[in-house]
Amino acid sequence: MKKAILKLYIYFLFFTIVLISACKDKQLEQEVVTTIQLKLTDAAGVAKTFSWEKKDPNGTAAPIVDTIKMVANKVYTGELTLLNAAVSPISDLTQEIRDKKADHLFVFKPSAANVSIKITDLDANLKPVGLATTWTVQSASNGSINILLKHLPDKTATNPETTGATDIDAIFPIKIQ
Repeated sequence: MKKAILKLYIYFLFFTIVLISACKDKQLEQEVVTTIQLKLTDAAGVAKTFSWEKKDPNGTAAPIVDTIKMVANKVYTGELTLLNAAVSPISDLTQEIRDKKADHLFVFKPSAANVSIKITDLDANLKPVGLATTWTVQSASNGSINILLKHLPDKTATNPETTGATDIDAIFPIKIQ
């Protein structure tokens, strides 16, 4: 009797493992982002690109980060490019995010910098994405901008940045002159 129960338990465990692994939702996989490139273009068409790069995405080494330098009282158009340099050849994740806009949200949180950021690209449900932005710069200041990439956020939530998984959490220093 004990052998029959044990055998039944082993079969149940085996089929449960097979079922769970077969039903994995690939949509829940997070992207590995090692590099963020932020291209800011002013009204005159002058563009500058600033990078945040984490050479060891699973390690403890600090990222290599450019300081974002902007001129006070100007408006810039922002465009993000995301790369995974941990694979060869380097994978550009930007198009994947564009293709799955409803699954992604960029959150921009300035700190002590006199800048406001407005997301200008939307998903099919008219919810923000954040690959395209407008940066309105006020007076001279120094601070930082925290850029988060949320995967599968609840964009209808009061505070969508607290929902979903965080694919990337990058901080750029900002200098406004």
